[in-house]
Amino acid sequence: MAVQIASSQAVLTINEAPAKPDSQFSTNQTFLFGHLTTGWNGNDWVADAITCNATVPVSGPQNELDALELGFVQIAKATTFKAFYAGRKRSEGGIALDYFVPPALTRTVLLDATKSARDPWYRNPTFATAAGGRRAADTGDHPGMVVRTSLENRSVSNVRNFLFHCFMDREFFTILTALEPGGKPNYIAHFQWKVRYEFRVKWRAGRAALLVNQSSFKLLKNPTTGRPPETDLQAVLDAPAGERANSIGKRAEAATVTGNKPNRSDNETRFVTVPEDFWL
Repeated sequence: MAVQIASSQAVLTINEAPAKPDSQFSTNQTFLFGHLTTGWNGNDWVADAITCNATVPVSGPQNELDALELGFVQIAKATTFKAFYAGRKRSEGGIALDYFVPPALTRTVLLDATKSARDPWYRNPTFATAAGGRRAADTGDHPGMVVRTSLENRSVSNVRNFLFHCFMDREFFTILTALEPGGKPNYIAHFQWKVRYEFRVKWRAGRAALLVNQSSFKLLKNPTTGRPPETDLQAVLDAPAGERANSIGKRAEAATVTGNKPNRSDNETRFVTVPEDFWL
């Protein structure tokens, strides 16, 4: 008798209420951080802002149940990430960064994970039980954003340009998954969510001051039985292994800042979208 998993009876309890997008400048104002409030300590993302607890009935030989792993696989989908900079006056130009396009980023559907997770897990599972022959698992996340507040404009004698607008969109598919030794992942149930960070910045007396926070957090799909059906996810779901979203994303960010078109564009004039009172 093999392990039996009653996928249709899985219960996923999501708590997204604490996830409230906000921002903070670094002490020296070199960076703008996007965070979800809960789990942000003023300097770093130290705890989850969205969490999920799950249980599912399982049955079978005890030795096989003992070997069964139950946890979460997570896929991150990079939608868009852009930042725009302007000189203090029109003649000092503008810079545009576009992070989520080639060559900086060549894949936008990525296996997500914490630093120490084994394939295919977002976090390494820990054995947990619930009442009534149910196995339990939990997960959580706190995706952030980091943007430089100024860059030197290569087209205008390396004069410094200053951040006035940035936005980042990412979607996440979080999937309750069972894995038996030597087997393939059994995707039991999933939910989908999205974080958009968007900030507009003005500068006063040489210091950045946040003008508008247009960020949002949305639960796009409630818990749904089975494997996510989206076509663009299937290759990762079929072979959930390899380098994870965080390391790929950091490399793309560095490549964009130091790169050229289409990731980075240095311009001799400011963008028409720069507010008249951007720099005072």
